[in-house]
Amino acid sequence: MNLSILKSLPRFEGKAYRVDYGLPYGRGVTAYDVIRYEEEELGNNNSVPRAILAALKKIPAPGIVWVTKNIEDTKVYGDDVQEVTLDEGSRIIGEDGDGGYLILKGRYISGLSIR
Repeated sequence: MNLSILKSLPRFEGKAYRVDYGLPYGRGVTAYDVIRYEEEELGNNNSVPRAILAALKKIPAPGIVWVTKNIEDTKVYGDDVQEVTLDEGSRIIGEDGDGGYLILKGRYISGLSIR
């Protein structure tokens, strides 16, 4: 996977908020698996570019996280809103159209190898 594709995605800037559902992922579940589940089983359109799906097969599920940019957008998902700190270099890989951003955490990008 050429990292230039991932690094060309927009950086997430500013504060991030989320409601933590505490969903446990089984061992070996990848970010790709989570996205496919959300799309195929839940019917969500995450708008994740198909060009980066292959890279997400190498990233463990905790490498992605849904966040919003403000507290009000987060309250749609629950009342236990938490501010979260994202890694430097975290990228927006998808959006839900309701103020939610799917983030690929920076430390997982830097852990990929360039081919």
